[in-house]
Amino acid sequence: MSILSRFNRHDKLMTTMADRLGVDFSEAFYCGKIGPQGLRNAHFSCLSCQESAACAEWLEATSTAAEAAPDYCRNKELFTRLAG
Repeated sequence: MSILSRFNRHDKLMTTMADRLGVDFSEAFYCGKIGPQGLRNAHFSCLSCQESAACAEWLEATSTAAEAAPDYCRNKELFTRLAG
């Protein structure tokens, strides 16, 4: 898989996870809850995750709102902070 394909896959996983958890990155950015470096770090953290298959399965099984990201999610703390 090319790096661009991998980046696109993880970007979709991360934005879908944010949707499930009620996190709006645009609003969080606008309100100063996350800056450009924090958002970039979140993307790279997701990109380096080895649990993308489990994440995709979790997202498929969790088609409605969820209270928290799975424990293996490398951005779980960030999602929790931004959802609150």
